[in-house]
Amino acid sequence: MKIEITDRYDALGIARPNPKTVCKGHCDGIGWVPVYRNTDVPRIKNHIYLKDETNYRLQILWDIAHKHYRLKRIVTLLHNPFSWYYWRNVFERFDGWHFVMCPDCKGTGKGVQND
Repeated sequence: MKIEITDRYDALGIARPNPKTVCKGHCDGIGWVPVYRNTDVPRIKNHIYLKDETNYRLQILWDIAHKHYRLKRIVTLLHNPFSWYYWRNVFERFDGWHFVMCPDCKGTGKGVQND
């Protein structure tokens, strides 16, 4: 039996980061962070839901990404309102995940130089 192990860097086709220069934030040197928020429940201000992102900065970035996502769906529908393909994309189910740019490294994957 042969076992092959793949990590996130192999899966994305990027080189493993240098431990001295890698971002120490949530992205682990990739520059983007997967953030989840449950959209199936009504939101109550300052209430934390199970499995939701608890980092406030990432929550704000998720909100921005979600507003952009919703706007993109509307623009898609307006592009061709008579096409089944565009209607299908507008009403497809959203899974709650957005990839947001790491607030620590601004998407570079690089952190502060440690000498």
